[in-house]
Amino acid sequence: MTMLPLAILLAFPQPPEGDQPPSRFTVSLKQCASLPEGQARLTCYDREVVALLTAVTTQDVVLVDRADVRSAHRKSFGFDRSPARSTGKSANDLQDKSDFIRLDTKITSGKSAGYGRWRFTVSEGSIWETLETNSGFDEPRPGASVTIERNTLGGYFAQIGRGRAVRTRRIG
Repeated sequence: MTMLPLAILLAFPQPPEGDQPPSRFTVSLKQCASLPEGQARLTCYDREVVALLTAVTTQDVVLVDRADVRSAHRKSFGFDRSPARSTGKSANDLQDKSDFIRLDTKITSGKSAGYGRWRFTVSEGSIWETLETNSGFDEPRPGASVTIERNTLGGYFAQIGRGRAVRTRRIG
């Protein structure tokens, strides 16, 4: 049997008290950890790990690590959604708030969208379009660095290289 590292279980912070009860697996593993006698503790862990792996196999439980969560946030950056839905915490409570307000990435393709606006795709696969004319905005060329940042009112600004930041929106 392949054993999963226990660190995967602890990848997410616990939700604030009162928001939702802890998982059955979290409670069971804490009970196992509190057993003083080694053999009883090992037997308890063996039983709970088998139960957890069974739940993973039947897809009643999905285990992800922090890197997978960050990757998913990067890929969905620009869509209107709250980080609280996926982690049980608000963006202000998360350790790396930049995952939700700023994306530093590379352009994979870009083309004119007409009327001085640009459409470009970034390495995460998302497609963005500028909402302003291109005065001072660098042309989006493959390999160019771009910073897309959420503004305080919920919109986004894109800046390619040292060019001017312009209002932008995610379209795909």
